[in-house]
Formats: sequence, structure tokens, C-alpha cells
Amino acid sequence: FAVAALFKESALALPLALAAWEWAASPRRPLKEAAHSTAPYFVFAASFAALRSVVLGGTTDSGLYGGTLISHAGFALSGLAVHARSAAWPYGQRLCYTLTDPAGWDLAVAGAVLLAAGAAVFIHGLGERRPWLTGLAWAAAFLLPVSNLIPVSTLAADRYLYASFAGFAWLVALAAARLSARRAWIAAAVLGL
Repeated sequence: FAVAALFKESALALPLALAAWEWAASPRRPLKEAAHSTAPYFVFAASFAALRSVVLGGTTDSGLYGGTLISHAGFALSGLAVHARSAAWPYGQRLCYTLTDPAGWDLAVAGAVLLAAGAAVFIHGLGERRPWLTGLAWAAAFLLPVSNLIPVSTLAADRYLYASFAGFAWLVALAAARLSARRAWIAAAVLGL
């Protein structure tokens, strides 16, 4: 994990996915044991993020986009909606991955709804320790950093979008496991699409 993070910083999303796996995989396992087994990953991720902030703090853009909290939130939520669409349907991407200024608030509202719905589903999954929690956590862990909802020095790039595919594929696989053998073609078609 440490070597992967040094090569590709998007690996820093792994602790969240591992924590979700530990929580959902063994419903009778106490939370303390699951937290203990994933703690080294979170310690390294926090240390790496702090060091990265010191190193890149003066070289990347940071602060509020547009100068106000409202403009930053609108841009970040719009970005979340755009990146979620790109991760779920990667068609029409261009060489430049930067976001354009949103013309209205429709994308920001879509991003806010997506964030609220994802948080509600995630909290529900935590309470019931559902296996799909890992897939959702994986996808979210790679999508949320690039949205810049919290203004930090971040380098937005497509690697977050590609990494989130594993989480989406996991969700499709879990849904497919509930299908009868006669309907397995549905899962194959979704993954192929």
C-alpha cells in the first residue's frame, strides 16, 4: 500500500475500502477488531497526506474556487456530478479533464442529490453491514477526492475515475449474484456496456 501510494496517490483511497470490507465481511466481528486491523493503513495515509500537503502546498492551486464558499460549493458539487457521470458512463471524455465553469445550478443540485443519496445509502449499509458497502465505499473513495468539496491542494486527474470502476463493477457483481442462472446475461450486458 505504501509503495502504491508513492507511485499513484489515488491509492490513498484504499483504507476506506478496506475498512468497509472489514466491517461488512464479518458481521459478528467487533468494530474494535476491524478498526485495529485497518489502523496502519489510515496512519500511513494521514502521514502521507500531511507530508504531501507540505511539499505541494505552494505549488498547486488551493483555497476557495471563485473566492466565496457558495461559488466553491457549487463548482465542487457540479464536479462531483460530472465525475460520477464519467465514472458510470465514460463516453465523451476529452483529452482535457478540467471542468468548465457551470452555467447554472443544475449540475450543483445533481451533485448535492448524489452526495446526499450516497451518504444515506452508505449509513444504511454501515448499520446493517451489507456486502455492497465495500463497492460503494470503493467508488466513493476514488470519486470524492477529485471533486474538491473540501478545498485542499489536489491534482484532479482521470486516474480517480478509472479506479472507481472497480467499486461499480463490485456493485454489479453483487447484484448479479442475486440473479438466476438464466438471467446471467443481464449482468454480462451491464458490465459489457
